[in-house]
Amino acid sequence: MNQVHTINQCLKTFYDSSGLKVNHQKTCVFFSDNVNHIRRSELCTSLGFSITYDLGKYLGVPLHHKRVTKESYQFVVNKVKTRLSTWKAKNLSAARRTTLISSVTMSIPGYVMQTSSLPMTTCESLDKYNRKFLWVSTEDKQKIPLVSWDAICKPKTRGGLGLRHAKDQNNAYLMKLGWRLATKREDLWVKVIQSKYNCGNDKLPRINMSNPRSNLWSGIKRTWGKVQDGIKPLANGQIRWRWAKNGQFYVKLAYDSLSNDAIPPNPMWGKIWKLKIPERCKVFTWLVLHKRLLTNASRHKRGLTSDSRCPVCDAEIENLQHVLRDCPETLNLWKSVVPQCLWSKFSSLSFDHWFQWNSSYKDRRVESEEWRQQFILICWWLWRPRNSFVFEGKKISNDTIQLSVDATRGSIQDAHDRFFTAVGRQGKAVEHETRWKPPPEGWVKINTDGAFSYFEVGVACGGVIRDAHGNFLRGFMFKGMEGDSLSAKLWGCLHSLKLAWDLGHRQVILEADSAEAIDLMKKVNHDLHADGGLVEEIRCLMERDWRLEVDHINRWANTTADHLTKAGLSSMTGFHVVIVTNGVLDSLLLKDKG
Repeated sequence: MNQVHTINQCLKTFYDSSGLKVNHQKTCVFFSDNVNHIRRSELCTSLGFSITYDLGKYLGVPLHHKRVTKESYQFVVNKVKTRLSTWKAKNLSAARRTTLISSVTMSIPGYVMQTSSLPMTTCESLDKYNRKFLWVSTEDKQKIPLVSWDAICKPKTRGGLGLRHAKDQNNAYLMKLGWRLATKREDLWVKVIQSKYNCGNDKLPRINMSNPRSNLWSGIKRTWGKVQDGIKPLANGQIRWRWAKNGQFYVKLAYDSLSNDAIPPNPMWGKIWKLKIPERCKVFTWLVLHKRLLTNASRHKRGLTSDSRCPVCDAEIENLQHVLRDCPETLNLWKSVVPQCLWSKFSSLSFDHWFQWNSSYKDRRVESEEWRQQFILICWWLWRPRNSFVFEGKKISNDTIQLSVDATRGSIQDAHDRFFTAVGRQGKAVEHETRWKPPPEGWVKINTDGAFSYFEVGVACGGVIRDAHGNFLRGFMFKGMEGDSLSAKLWGCLHSLKLAWDLGHRQVILEADSAEAIDLMKKVNHDLHADGGLVEEIRCLMERDWRLEVDHINRWANTTADHLTKAGLSSMTGFHVVIVTNGVLDSLLLKDKG
């Protein structure tokens, strides 16, 4: 009863100080199982509050007083189910269903995941309902999942759709708490956790795996090993997150670190999502690269049909290669659109090489972007009518397919035109910035660029120095073996400044098309960044006794430096100064002059 008196006295003091009084009808008391019923009634009568057997939620998160079970977070699953039930999956394309899952249903549990360790059964239920919605499955009618959920949950650059496993996403959020436990020692919640679980005063907290486990602490302990893998101590006593260039923790990078995918990403996966085609065509391309379209050959293997032959020519097995290229009807269509100069290679490549070559096509003989778009759209419109023919008996001619392709391309162009019309004056300003501008009289301008290539296995950068009249003074190329795109651009800035200083120029404008590199060079504190040493060397050059301006430009105004960078990728390792220009470089310099 002494504690009851103390509580009442505290509430009275609060009322006297603030004028606010506790609502006795809305206030409840929760007792542990060790307090008997008679004692509970006495205490509640003295306090004037009612008894509760469940603390409920605080700010939308359950307050646990018993063992966590799947019922503890069933409300999260119910929210996802309710939201999914409002959409008619069969009326949506796969691209739209993917977007809804990514932007809506996968974000619903995110708030709770940030401070709670969800049971595995809850996470599996979340994945199950998202997976069923993606493949338009119901409890009564199961559809065939064309691609495994594990593959779908990979990043787009690794062949997935960028969706996420619920459990791995939960673990990534818990890793963030572990990271903050090590880096935000002055936060109140960190002090409470460190004191309660005896984490010590070392830079990295000591995590005792045998401590009694609350739900939160259990999650932090489970993911602490992954947090330790990502921590990289620095000589100055600080720590950085090794998976991020700037050394800071990001949930996305933490999630990627949980995948344990050691296979280097195929550049082709990233390219398909950059094509200027409708999203549903991108998903179609993704399925083709995975070889997961339900052709008759595939349906025959799954026991969905007794005949694996092509329904159009009735001669060959209908696999992907036959549908998209080798069927006589399909070949007639390709012959009418493929340039004669490309037909020999077009018709002789293996299917994988053929599809990747055309969908990432680069050749001066044909407008590359236009052909990439046309190729994918033709494949898309070859596939759609074939489904209509198989399931509805409707046969569509090649002329109709070509008209459909042209109509789709026209719609894409109309959308592009409407966008730039809506931009208005801003669009004109952007267009104006795409032209190279000479420096003031007495100054020189350096344009630099950098690139990373999986194929050439390394990084390269290039740059060009010009005077106020646009005359070529000097150029350079550099190729290194290690780094990424940002490192390459920083190397370009470093070699540009070194070359300009060695040539005796003291009034210099440095331009690059990487805003990230420019911002990094202007920051004073970059100790945690992976390229911190390189940036420090650049800043030492910037602080020398000269007049120097560093600006960001549009990449279309940086084509000359881009040309030298690409040449650097195929050059020998090391630094090369360009003194004499060639035909291509001369034409680019002349174009920049105007």
